[in-house]
Amino acid sequence: MDSTSTRAGVLAIAGLDPTGTAGLAVDLRTFAAFGVHGLAVATVVTAQTTSEFLLGSPVGPEVVSAQLDALLDDIEPLAVKVAMLWSAPVAEAVATACERTGLGNIVIDPVLADGDGNRIVDPAVDDVYMHRLIPAASVVTPNWVEAGYLLEREISSLDDAIAAATDILDLGARAVVITGGGRSAEAKCARSVPDREVVDVVATPAGHSLVRHERLTESNVRGSGDTLSSAIAAGLALGSELGEAIDDAQKFTRSSIERGLADGLGSGRPSVHPPSRR
Repeated sequence: MDSTSTRAGVLAIAGLDPTGTAGLAVDLRTFAAFGVHGLAVATVVTAQTTSEFLLGSPVGPEVVSAQLDALLDDIEPLAVKVAMLWSAPVAEAVATACERTGLGNIVIDPVLADGDGNRIVDPAVDDVYMHRLIPAASVVTPNWVEAGYLLEREISSLDDAIAAATDILDLGARAVVITGGGRSAEAKCARSVPDREVVDVVATPAGHSLVRHERLTESNVRGSGDTLSSAIAAGLALGSELGEAIDDAQKFTRSSIERGLADGLGSGRPSVHPPSRR
């Protein structure tokens, strides 16, 4: 690995979305906004619109391993964001690479469902997240639905979300952020949250806090989870403390949602439009 460069490289391990409103495209735009160099490893190629998820075809685990081996033998990223892994063999390949190279500042965004909360990823992936990736993570950022899938239980209240964040933290992560999100995906999980409010649960070993925002739209905003996790990774790469990186990323994501709602793209759900920070 090259440890002589002063340019901060941040790696995104995620899927390809042809609309550019989610996945690796949003990760790289977020990295650019923070002024860090984006590195990318593709795990799945998808067919989707801004309205619906249609198809996913995983990149072979041997190809994912080859991408990671080539990259990590050349460049040492200062942070890593791991998102959609799609299949257990791909997830195992990613976990093995992270363990082999001792990567730090790992942010896990366990993309398991589409914008309506429907499961799209092989459930066998959950075991890899829970037992190999999350224990090594700095931050884990599921939404309410994904946290429920990981823990195999319904999250139907804010108290449930707080308990879920604590249980995921107990796996070994340094922090957990369970995000509020859009009504279309999470109405069944957010009955204890006021209609015009979004609540994120942030848990660390010191305890938990609730971050409340005004709800800007009833729809799930495409790319908001990608933006949050990538912004946290970028902040960690730039030397921010964990709490500062999370707080800054939440503000950045909020701004990205506001810009996306103001200048819509496509005919489906609204999508984020990350602002420049330079």
